[in-house]
Amino acid sequence: MEWAAESKAAGRMLPLSQGLLRHRLDPFR
Repeated sequence: MEWAAESKAAGRMLPLSQGLLRHRLDPFR
């Protein structure tokens, strides 16, 4: 059951980090 919580946290962190990367690459978009 622990992997479910970890996958949920990873699912939240992945789009967040991708959004930060995209914002850094395209700050004016």
